[in-house]
Amino acid sequence: MSAMEDYAFTIQDGSAEAFGALIMRWSKNPTSAPAGIMTWAAFAKILDDEGISYTAPTESEFAIQHVYVYHGMMGRLDVRIPAKPMIERGEALIEAGGYPIPSYYFDVFPGAEAKVEDWRKLQRERIADYTISNCA
Repeated sequence: MSAMEDYAFTIQDGSAEAFGALIMRWSKNPTSAPAGIMTWAAFAKILDDEGISYTAPTESEFAIQHVYVYHGMMGRLDVRIPAKPMIERGEALIEAGGYPIPSYYFDVFPGAEAKVEDWRKLQRERIADYTISNCA
C-alpha cells in the first residue's frame, strides 16, 4: 500500500480509463448519473459493478463516509477546495521525502524520469490544476 492510499481515494492502475469512461457516460447522459450526496457503500457498488479497481483511505480520519456527485455546467466555474488534512498530509509526505504522483503521468512519456527540483512547487501546481480543472 502506498502512502497515498492511506489518506486518499485512488483509482488503481488499469482502471483510470474505465472510470473516465463512466464519468463521460454520466456527462453525456445526466439522467443516468447519481447526483447529490450518497453513501460510500452506494458509490463503491457503482465502481464494483463497473469493474473499476480502487482503494479507499485506511486511516480513520480520512475514511470516506459520503460521496458528493455534482454536474458541472457551462457558465459556472467550480472551485473545489481540498480538506485541510489532505493538504497537510501532502506537506508531510514532502517533508518525509516523497510525494504521490499517479503512475499514468509517466505512461504518457515512457522511460521519462520525474525531475522535480521543488516538490512544494509541484504540490501547489497540482492543487491549482486539480481545483479548477475542467478536463474534456
